[in-house]
Amino acid sequence: MVWGHSVSKDLINWTHLNDAIEPSCVGDSKSCFSGSATILPGEKPLMLYTGIDGKGHQVQNLAIPKNLSDPYLREWEKHPQNPLMTAPSGVEVNEFRDPSTAWQGKDGKWRVIIGAQKGDEGKTIPRKIWLDKSGKQLIQWPIEELEKLRDKQISITGETLLSRSILEVKGITASQADVEVLFGLPDLQSAELLEPSEVDPQILSTSEQYASRKGMIGPFGLQVLASKDQTERTTISFRIYRVVDKYICLMISDPSRKFEYVAVTRDH
Repeated sequence: MVWGHSVSKDLINWTHLNDAIEPSCVGDSKSCFSGSATILPGEKPLMLYTGIDGKGHQVQNLAIPKNLSDPYLREWEKHPQNPLMTAPSGVEVNEFRDPSTAWQGKDGKWRVIIGAQKGDEGKTIPRKIWLDKSGKQLIQWPIEELEKLRDKQISITGETLLSRSILEVKGITASQADVEVLFGLPDLQSAELLEPSEVDPQILSTSEQYASRKGMIGPFGLQVLASKDQTERTTISFRIYRVVDKYICLMISDPSRKFEYVAVTRDH
């Protein structure tokens, strides 16, 4: 297993580059498993990943970009002291993998979370899996344990959104945020008629600048801003359609205005 490497300007069209991380050292001679990226002070990225060593043990390795001036980060160098972490005493040597993004504590030390198994004990997030009413989609909600991980909460209620208006949600400073929005619509009678057998929702949602075009009801939704002038943003929006005797909601993701991406993925 290796880490493939692709780049994209819109998350739709991708250019494949040479593999980023391949088996080549003591800590990953048999395979390069999954891992996570961490950004160090000074905007310096690193990859912490699980490798399979010559004994078949799962160990943790570190890789850093060879040339930080390369916008695509094409080449990666492995730390000379790999593997940096091995399974602690009592932990199964072949069940010690998937390091999380690292964080720095108040004591200045860096920490990560690694999935592991000790005897019959393992740590997972329990979840219930249901099918939706159509029987075609899986639903995994709620995961109550994740509620405990949330920190600051920002609430806005009772706001009326006019056509082409923008309501800014201020106070979010984290790199990751969970957003829950409830929209109330006064009238659905004017919804556009959609014939499912004649229209492919995938084409509607991926057509050029679709999320910016005005319809009878929608689009309305969220914009994640990457620049203050809004020239770079990702839009998650919704449009309401009428289908015979019911209404459906189409969710659209429009990444066309987002900045260029560099993605490093695993490939079997």
